[in-house]
Parts: sequence; C-alpha cells; structure tokens
Amino acid sequence: MCGRYALELTTEQVVTALESNGLRIDNVYDAERGLESLNIAPTSYEPVYYKENDEHNLRYMHWGLVPSFAHEVFKFPTHNCKSDSLAHLKPMWRSAKTRRAAVPMQGYYEWHSEGKKKLPYYFKDKDAELLCVLGIWDRNEHVEDSLYSFSIVTTDAGSSIEHVHHRMPCIVRFEDAIEWIDGNWPKVLDLIMSKDDLEFYRVSTAVNKIGSKGQLNEPLKEEEVAQVGDKRQSTMDSFFSPKRIKKE
Repeated sequence: MCGRYALELTTEQVVTALESNGLRIDNVYDAERGLESLNIAPTSYEPVYYKENDEHNLRYMHWGLVPSFAHEVFKFPTHNCKSDSLAHLKPMWRSAKTRRAAVPMQGYYEWHSEGKKKLPYYFKDKDAELLCVLGIWDRNEHVEDSLYSFSIVTTDAGSSIEHVHHRMPCIVRFEDAIEWIDGNWPKVLDLIMSKDDLEFYRVSTAVNKIGSKGQLNEPLKEEEVAQVGDKRQSTMDSFFSPKRIKKE
C-alpha cells in the first residue's frame, strides 16, 4: 500500500519537472488547495497529471477516490487501488477504463512491522528527483461541485524491497505515463508493474504521526538505528530480570 508520501515542491517546480520529463501541461487547476509537505496523508489535495476534454492538465485533487456515483465521501479508505482490482474493473474502480493519471512524488513511506513496532522506511528514485506513480481519477458532482479525486495504483513489491513491505505503488518512467493516460485499455494493463531499483532507508518515527513536520525523509544515522535496537533489547532484559521473577 501507499499511505504517505513526500512532495515538498511548489506548483511552479512541479510544472517545470513534469515538462522537463516530456509531459505537456495545458492548464493548472486548484493550486491554492495544495499542500507542500514531506508527510502527505490521504484527504490532502495534491497535484495529479491527467487528461480531460483532449487537454493534459495538472490539477490538485483530493487523495482518496470519490467515484462519480457516490453521494458522500466513503468512510473506508480509497487512497489505494490494487492493480488486480483494475484488471477486473470492479465498480469502485471503473473510472480506470477512461480516467487514468500520473501522480508525481519525491518519495513514499512504508512501515515494516517488528513485533508491536512499526518502523518507517522512505523509498525514492536512486537518480531522479521525482517518481512517476500510476493513478486513477474521477469527478463527482454529488458531494460538492466538481470534486476531483484520485487513488494510487499499487502492486506486489519488487524482490529487492518486499522484505520491508509486500506492496508498493506502480512506478513507471514518465514517458510510459503518457501511454497509461492516453493508451488503449488492454495495452495499458501491461504497464501495471513496478520499478525495482529504488533507494530506501529507515527514517524517524516522527513521520508516524499525521501532521508532523520537518525533514522527515532524512535517513536515520547508524547510531540512531542502533539506539532503537538497544532500547528494545534493554526492555526485554528488564522484563526477564531476576527482580521480575517471582519465587514459588
């Protein structure tokens, strides 16, 4: 899954980055609703590249798909869409047949479970500034006037990162995003795959809290990672210390 990502760029910087990767942008909409952050969570409004009425646009959309048929924002999460759901075109994701998008991000977070702890990792491209992630979008006229929303398409994690988390966003080259958005439905299904050469590392658990700010995508120093391990071992040693063992 992908429940948190980073994009701390202004609208102008996003436009420049996309255009430098060969994406034509005819219009930019709702930039004032955007949130520049290294800790983006669902329900935020973030830039999405898509096609509508033969124009390629960048629009800040609500993260969490609200399908055109819905009369309220769903209480269950819709910020991710599994790729196999698209293949079968379940009603929830039916917009994927005609309304596909690309979601730019600097990187994303996943959590690895160790006992009761969830340790955050940050994933990014080894060389490029931005990742190009597949998405789908829809427009809803019931919840509010022209509510645009999106979901990130996810798939099985690649072999080099599956030990951290078993799911990941579908990441493609920017030139493939054009095929995803403009291409014929049977052909674009072949693009649902994952880039497997990502850089990733442990980051501070401060990112676990929605709303946390700061350089949350900076790698933990080796001594900080060691301190986490030492603290866990100290807790175990304390639990099994002689003072806690009752005499029969």
